[in-house]
Amino acid sequence: MLRVIKEVRRDYKIDPDRIYMTGHSMGAEGTWLIGLKYPHLFAAIAPMSGRAPLDLIKNAQFLPVYLAHGAKDRQVDVQHSRDAYQLLKNLGSEVVYHELPNAGHYGFINEEFRAMFDWFDGHKKQ
Repeated sequence: MLRVIKEVRRDYKIDPDRIYMTGHSMGAEGTWLIGLKYPHLFAAIAPMSGRAPLDLIKNAQFLPVYLAHGAKDRQVDVQHSRDAYQLLKNLGSEVVYHELPNAGHYGFINEEFRAMFDWFDGHKKQ
């Protein structure tokens, strides 16, 4: 992943202060892991329906996080996102959490994309 970012920055004219990462399920877990290990690379992250490495959550103190999770998720317990949200709030991090009451693991991502991208638009790397 880090190599991909390096190559894209080399080959395309992008704003290095507007690099974002998102993913769903296993992709959310990758988003969490990479985002929390290298928070200085990203303007914001948006993991959806994934488990956060809670031992690294302190690394998001200055990394804005957009979370979304279906309340009826049977594959990844929604409590993972609730716990991450609470820890981020306790750190004073900028965090948005959308828990969709009638959604499971799938089926809500398209609905969240517009809000997530609008939220990304309001963030530049600090």
